[in-house]
Formats: sequence, structure tokens, C-alpha cells
Amino acid sequence: MGLQSSITALLDNRFLVCAFFILYYSVGFAQQPSERLPEVLVLDSLRYAKGAFRVDVDSLNFRAQTRALNLSEVLSSNTNLFMKDNGPGMLSTPTYRGGDATHTNLLWNGIRINSPMLGTVDFSEIQTGHFKKATVISGTSTNLFSTGGMGAAINLNNTPSFTEEYASIQSQIGSFGNTYNHAVVNQNLMLGKVAVAVRVSANMVRNLNEFSYINNSTPSNELEISRDSKFNQESAITSISVLLSSKTSITFNSWNQRSRRNVVSPVNQQIISNRNQNDTIQRMQLILNHQASDRVELKQVFFYDNNSNHYIDTIADINNNNKYYSIQSLSSLTFDLGELHRIDAQYLFQFTEASSMNYLGFVSDIRNEGKLGVTGTVDSKRIGYSVGSRFSLWRGNFQSMPFASAIFKLSKSWSFSTAVSRTVRIPTLNEVYWNPGVNNALKPEEGNTAELGLTLRKNKTSIRTTAFFGDYENRIRWLPKGSIFSPVNISTSEVYGVELFAVQEFVFNDFNLQVKPIASYLQSLGRSTPNADQHSLTYTPDLLAQLWLVGEYKGLSCSYHFSYTDRRYITSDETAYMPDYIIQNVVINWNRKNSPLSIGLRVNNLADLPFQNMPWFAMPGRNYQFIIQYTWRANTFS
Repeated sequence: MGLQSSITALLDNRFLVCAFFILYYSVGFAQQPSERLPEVLVLDSLRYAKGAFRVDVDSLNFRAQTRALNLSEVLSSNTNLFMKDNGPGMLSTPTYRGGDATHTNLLWNGIRINSPMLGTVDFSEIQTGHFKKATVISGTSTNLFSTGGMGAAINLNNTPSFTEEYASIQSQIGSFGNTYNHAVVNQNLMLGKVAVAVRVSANMVRNLNEFSYINNSTPSNELEISRDSKFNQESAITSISVLLSSKTSITFNSWNQRSRRNVVSPVNQQIISNRNQNDTIQRMQLILNHQASDRVELKQVFFYDNNSNHYIDTIADINNNNKYYSIQSLSSLTFDLGELHRIDAQYLFQFTEASSMNYLGFVSDIRNEGKLGVTGTVDSKRIGYSVGSRFSLWRGNFQSMPFASAIFKLSKSWSFSTAVSRTVRIPTLNEVYWNPGVNNALKPEEGNTAELGLTLRKNKTSIRTTAFFGDYENRIRWLPKGSIFSPVNISTSEVYGVELFAVQEFVFNDFNLQVKPIASYLQSLGRSTPNADQHSLTYTPDLLAQLWLVGEYKGLSCSYHFSYTDRRYITSDETAYMPDYIIQNVVINWNRKNSPLSIGLRVNNLADLPFQNMPWFAMPGRNYQFIIQYTWRANTFS
């Protein structure tokens, strides 16, 4: 029944069907003898600061270790981001180093795509199969890319490859009537003497989410079934890169997505509601790179984002369509001062127009940002540094955000890094215009962050520890005022803590074992007025701990994932909190050497423990996913 529904859903989706036809054609094309493309000298890539703290999650298309589907699952299981998850098919937003969801910037090929209305993105709606890599950058270094990333910035990359040819189909059938289908193809072409790389990716998700859970709001903790929590989504990303010459390239990216979900009520509300949400996204990027000379590199990015969030609640008689479109122009110049130093300059213009019933009409917003920085190395490249400042102009409010970072190579294996910055977050449109609760007197959030890191890389051992600190003023929180919530600037907040990332690999003939612990300890405190007592900020666990054990023997791999989440306060006076919980997952994957077929099984919540990530929102017990993937690569046909 599950396979039949998966096939039926597959045929009903025009995005995926088109992708399959393209994939089929590309396989036939790749089998023909073709001229090898030249090495690409100009590619769209981000320049990270020297010594910047970052975590790279590579090979998202073919990642067998986690078999995660959406960005929320990938980041929560591979980094120290805590995802505030309302359950399967529901909203999921991040918090990192004590920051709110609005303090994490999401970048697509270097362009910020956070909603200007909400200030955040629903990470459960972003399917990782579209992307090649996700990179997490700490808030101390996010000034290189945009304002507002007081917690972190996450960059998603899907640039086509000029040096790879592959095509892949993946289908997953899971518990609760859930199915997932994905197709991706990367094809290289020669149009005369012009090299072209095309990458097409399509996803289709059909989730019924009919899982059983313990309703802890009832006197006898009754076992109930989650109903009316369906989530359906179709999405496609097309990327075309053209190498006009060895010094000039043009890339066009298009992202189309439609999501529909039933919005479930908290388990403590004994009502049957009919609430639905329909999200549509249209995004386009045009990226131009030009190496003007041996020292000068120019880059121009144009970005268009059209987003609609249609929410219907028949019980409360709400029919609201929150819409916006945004246009961004990003101009960058890089000038090399010899071999060891480089100047980076950037100017960003953004225009946004939004509408909502709660805005009582249309509102518009204009932002101007700039960046000027210097990056280089000294002392025979043993010391690397980045220093500069970002500038922002919003409604006559000018802000400067200086930053500096450095890395010191203490020896061949050891390195020490440090970074400091000033951060600013501009209020979102909802925080300024949403009625009821509007607050026109909101001030931008401001803060200072610092971090120190120590890294060991030796043979098959990698250990990195980082201590961080942040001090913020005018932090914006939605607090109750009578019967409504309104955004207000609280007086101060501070965060401090430590993080650990480590990887140890062992090789025993044909057997490989990887041990990867990830952990963070955090104190996130705030006070509403200068004389008020200091309390823990809500929804920020003090301790997060994970352990990955990944064993591989020839074509068989098995991954065990242990995750511990500490308690989270849910009231600003620390009078109520969510209890801690432990989750264990297992992934088994088989892929015979040189075989295009891969088969996997994922078991989530192995111990079948009841838990809630957010108050009164049910989470599933033990569940299963069966995965089959077929991948063609160019060297397979030689």
C-alpha cells in the first residue's frame, strides 16, 4: 500500500516527473563519448573570514549517514543548533547560542532569504536534497554576509558542477503514511566553445503524519492518534551556469516551492479545528562573476523573492494571506594586495513590499548595507586575519558593525582562533506593523560577541573546542500585554558557553569506524528592566549532547545516533519548563562497490520514548523509513 501510494503520488507531481525525464535523458547523454570540460577558473563561492567558526555538512544529495530529509533534521543532528519543533509537518525554527529564530540568517548561495515579515524561515519546509552543502557560521562572523545573524548564519549551496556528471532518484516510504521522492541531475554541455553546467533538483513530500502519542494533558495519559496533520510539498530548483571565458561566468538559479499543511492544535486544547496553511515560494538569482584582472574580481547578484503565506482558520473565521516580494542587488569587489592580503568591498540594496490583513494594507521597506574588509596572512602564513566593518542604513538609523578574527597556527597539528564583532538586528515588518500588538517605538537589537577556539587536527583525529560570549541590548521579545502579545525591547541579555566538535576515525582492514561527539553548554540570561532580576531566556537548553557511531564494512554501513536535550524554560520567570529527553536513531545502508543502487533503513526514536520538543505539541514514538536510491555517475559508463 505504501509503495503504491508513493508511485501514485510520484506520477501526480509535475515537478518530479519533469525531473525524471531530464534524468533519463542525461543518463543516455552521459554514456556517449564527450569532450572533457576545462577546469573552471571562476566559480561562485563565499569567502569566509580567517579563523571564523563554521561547520560544513557536505554531500547533502547522497548523505547516507543521517538519511535526513529536511534542513531541521540535518542541522539538529550534525550541529549544536536547537530546533524548536512543533511536530511532524509543523513549524520548525532554530535557536543557536541563546539566540531567537530571528537571530539565525539563512543564506542561499550567499543571499539572505529570511522572511522580512517574520524575520525567520521554517526549516521543516527546506528539503536538503536540493543542496550540495550546508555551512553554519557563528554570529561572530556573520557580518561578512548580512546584518541580524546574532546567533548564526547558514549558507545553502547548490552551484552546478562543471567537473561532475551524475543523476539520482531517491524514494522513501515511512511510518504514518509518509512518503518522500527526490530526483537530481547535473549535466555538462559544450555549446561551441562555451561550457555549460545544468543542475535540476525536484522533491515531492506526502506526509499523513498519523502517529500515536500519549496525551499528558489527560488525567490518565491516554493514547491518542494525531489527525488532521497532513503535510504536502512540491519543490524544484534549477541552476544553469555558463562559463563565457576562463574569467567570466553567469549563473541563473530558480527555486519554486508549494507547501500545504493542516495546522494541528496543542494536545491540551480539546477542540476539533480546521486550520490550513498554504505557502508558495518563487525565488530567482542571477549571479555574474568576472575576473577583471589578476588582482580584481567583480561579482554582481540580483535576487527576486515572491512569497505567500495563506492561513485559514474556519473556527476563528480567519482567512489571511500574508504576502511579500523582495528585490536585492548585491555588488562585490575583491582587490588582491599581492599574494598575502585582499580587500573585500560590498554594497547591498533591498526593497520589500508586504501586505496582510493585520497590516491594514501594504507596507514597504528599504535597506542599504555595505561591507569593507581586509583579509590576509602574515608570518609565513602562520597567522591569518580578517578585519573590517559592515554598515547599515534603515529609516535614517545608521549602524556600524566592526568585526575582526584571526587564526594562529601553533604547530603542524594545533591552531588557535579568535573572533569579535558587533551585531545589529533590525526589527521585522511584523514587529513594527502587526496589529494588534504593533510597536512603532522598537529599537534595533544590538550586541557584542566574542569567541576563542582551539583546534587539533592530526592523522584521523579532529578536535575543536570553542568558548563564546555575547552581550545584547534592546533584545526584542514578544511578551503578553493583557490579552495580546506585543514585541518589546527588554533591557539586556547575555550568553556564554562552550562547544565541542570531535571526530576520531579507526581503520581495521576493511572495517572503518567513525566516532563523532558534539556538545554545547550554554547560559542564556536576560532581564526586562535594568533593576529586574536576571532569568534564563525561554526555549534555550543549557546542555545539548550528541554522539555518532558510524561503522562501514565494504558496502554495508550502520550509524547510531544518540541525542540528549536539556530542559528548557517556557516562562520568563523560570516557573515552568519542558523536561529533558533522549532520542536514539539507527541508520543501516547498503551500497555494493561500484553499484548505482543503495538501500537504507532508518529507525527513529529507537527506544520509543514519549517526549515533547515544544509545550503541548506531540512528537512521534518509534518509526521507520525505508529508502531506495539509484545514482548514475559519468565514470560508471566509461
